[in-house]
Amino acid sequence: SSQPQQTPPSPSTLTVDAAISPTRQPQSPPSQQQQIPPPPPPLLPSLPPQQQQQSLDASNEAYRLLTQKMIHCTIPAVKGLFKSIVLSKAKHCLQNTLRLLTLWFEYGQYREVYDAITEGNKTVPVEVWLHVLPQLIARIDSPRPLVHQLIRHLLIDVGRQHPQALIYPLVVASKSVVREREVAANRVLNNMREHSHTLVQQALVVSEELIRISILWHEKWHEGLEEASRQYFGDRSIA
Repeated sequence: SSQPQQTPPSPSTLTVDAAISPTRQPQSPPSQQQQIPPPPPPLLPSLPPQQQQQSLDASNEAYRLLTQKMIHCTIPAVKGLFKSIVLSKAKHCLQNTLRLLTLWFEYGQYREVYDAITEGNKTVPVEVWLHVLPQLIARIDSPRPLVHQLIRHLLIDVGRQHPQALIYPLVVASKSVVREREVAANRVLNNMREHSHTLVQQALVVSEELIRISILWHEKWHEGLEEASRQYFGDRSIA
């Protein structure tokens, strides 16, 4: 018996079937377990103790030579700036003074540079520093002992001759929350009390009264409650 001949599907039927049937995506092979890469090798290979000491000595010697060259170049620059301040006119004096302060704050911790600045201060009038009092007071708590010492001595000299110009920025610094800054400013104020006691006391009274009238009582209470909450919940402190 003859089997019935199957008719091929029409193109329209194929189009409909292709639109209805979901597109089969090729199955990706099962992902292999990711392996943790080994740690990178150290940048510097471990050296024997003797070679480590030799490398450290070589680094220290290179740093010492570099410091000597830096000091050798800084001292003539400091002396030249002091000379230019003495000879320059008023419009150029501030620019040279700021350049001098840059070298002072950066390299003043070295004894040779400190001595050069100390000698140079004797050649310029104190009025030169009145234009840069904000910069000097900003570094009054410098962590470098020689820089801090020289700034304190200079501010004492300025306060002795021009106390009115120094008193208010110094009082502001004495109210700082930074302990080192507060102590450094109070040292200069205590020295000023020896020759301008009335001025210092009146400036402190004015400063305290300005602070008192600028902060309302409810602001003080709000600040106190926030601080107490921070200490209790943040620091776990009930002191």
